[in-house]
Amino acid sequence: MIGTRLLYSGAFIGLAFILVLVSALRLAQPTVLSPNLSSSLMTPSAVPASDIQTAQQRSLHIINQYLPHPGILPDHPLYWLKMVRDKAQLVITREQHFRFELLLLYADKRLGAGEKLINKQQSHLGVATISKAEKYLLQAGELLAQKPDKSKQHIEQLALTLDRHQQLITVLVDLVSESDKQTLQEAIILNKTVYETQVKPFLAQSTDSSLQAP
Repeated sequence: MIGTRLLYSGAFIGLAFILVLVSALRLAQPTVLSPNLSSSLMTPSAVPASDIQTAQQRSLHIINQYLPHPGILPDHPLYWLKMVRDKAQLVITREQHFRFELLLLYADKRLGAGEKLINKQQSHLGVATISKAEKYLLQAGELLAQKPDKSKQHIEQLALTLDRHQQLITVLVDLVSESDKQTLQEAIILNKTVYETQVKPFLAQSTDSSLQAP
């Protein structure tokens, strides 16, 4: 039994080490953009170059100010290892507080990865990654709703995260094709739904209770 646990622990640590090494190598190399752009990408004729540059600057500002570095991106051949690691981490994290924090972290990293992919001219993959980010926020909202002892800190933390995500996604809408715009709009709708159903009611209760406190 102990030997099996050690084997699994060693395999998990090995996978984590590989991901860290690959991330370091990835960051050390310059980004090379493919000259062959997909038909689903925005073209200069679709959006004025000045508007694209402004949107990119705004998205970069939000990324630098608020979001953690996403690490290796979904276009990397070893990204599946990262997904395995993340899912395993969620499975073994049973304490609700840490699970909530983990879901917010994954959501922020997916959003940052999606932004980078869109600016690397990989619009469709970037938009799909952003959709996953908002689904992580949905899970965080559902987890928060299930907690009998909801802390004001967690409620405000989720509210702030939802707001930042909505700001960035709204900016990125200007950088993608019409078909991908629809997906991002759906992500914004999901974001607003989480806020209205999972955050706003408890945020109001938290504010009322704090006003009534002596």
